[in-house]
Amino acid sequence: MHKLIIFDIDGTLLDTREFINQSFVHVALTHAGLSYTTDTLPSFLHSGSLKQCYAQFLPHINFEVCADEHETF
Repeated sequence: MHKLIIFDIDGTLLDTREFINQSFVHVALTHAGLSYTTDTLPSFLHSGSLKQCYAQFLPHINFEVCADEHETF
């Protein structure tokens, strides 16, 4: 008898890359006034933790603020 079943949704059951990219676009515009499209985002944004990505992507903006906005979006 199984008592627990765990599903890996992100990237396994659902392709969420476009939604994640839209979150980066939103945060860049909202907090830095930078206009990106999902096609022009830097490729490093999909490696490391969210806070690490924002520390590199928008170094002049508090990465915790950016990560919080990203997760809220």
